Amino acid sequence: MAKFLDCQSVGNIVLFEHINLEVPDALIAMIFYIEGLGLTKDPFQRPPPSVVLWVNAGFQQFHIITNKNGPAQVINGHVGLIVPNLTELMRRLTSVEKKLQHTKFSWSKKGFDPKMQYNIPLSPKASYVDVVGPFGNNFRVFEYDMSRFPFRGGLGIAYVELESRKDKLKDIKDFYSHFMGALVDQIDEETLSVCVGPLQQLVFRATDKETIPYNGYHFAIYLATFEITYNLLNKHGLLFTQHKFSDRCETLRQALDNSQFRVRDVPSAQGGVVFQLELEVRSLVHPSFMRPLVNRIGGVGINCCQ
Repeated sequence: MAKFLDCQSVGNIVLFEHINLEVPDALIAMIFYIEGLGLTKDPFQRPPPSVVLWVNAGFQQFHIITNKNGPAQVINGHVGLIVPNLTELMRRLTSVEKKLQHTKFSWSKKGFDPKMQYNIPLSPKASYVDVVGPFGNNFRVFEYDMSRFPFRGGLGIAYVELESRKDKLKDIKDFYSHFMGALVDQIDEETLSVCVGPLQQLVFRATDKETIPYNGYHFAIYLATFEITYNLLNKHGLLFTQHKFSDRCETLRQALDNSQFRVRDVPSAQGGVVFQLELEVRSLVHPSFMRPLVNRIGGVGINCCQ
């Protein structure tokens, strides 16, 4: 059992909020996330046919950006998603099969996987639905259980698992513990778990692959010690400023004005970069921090997580 499940401390990273992905087709994305997974379009954001689709999943979101000229961004691992009911989920997935038949979409129900070791309270007999999205992203979807998944409303992103070279896990552990101030647990020789919020984990799993693909997706997190972390990263040249978005963080003043900055490269103690993952790092005064999100909860209608 993971070490920090028994305490209620989360470390410096207090919330994992959203996953940002680029896709070539907004309509296909809406069919999958809204009709298939049963999530909810954020009604307070841009209406269609905007190039940006924000999808609510409890307190978390998927930010889907349409880029017709580029390939879909695919996470090198899978997303652990909590939903209220797997039976209803499978009914919805069945209903969109025809609409998504010319995509990479597929799904199947799986039994308990003994290799699943996460810092979240999985049932020892947990089953899940394995879903491949229309653009190739993988999801493991678990059913909400109040005693094990205290996600308000029965929805949420519990974890994201990423593949990493086994010999790079120590550098990843050092980066998240030293530079980001996160609680980090080496579950076993091949599994590293980083606490990114209450019962939320970023998991790094060893793979035999020689190269780990990364094509620019990013995750948004919130920090308790925003300025201290910025200054530490800046001192070691680890800020990521050459990104495609409008927020700049070349100076602390710019980061404070935007209430966020970005990092991407995980350094090696021997020099060089061992892993890439863009993080949109926000302060607790960011206007989006814990704002109410409207969600549909199964057959009971609208619920506002707040």
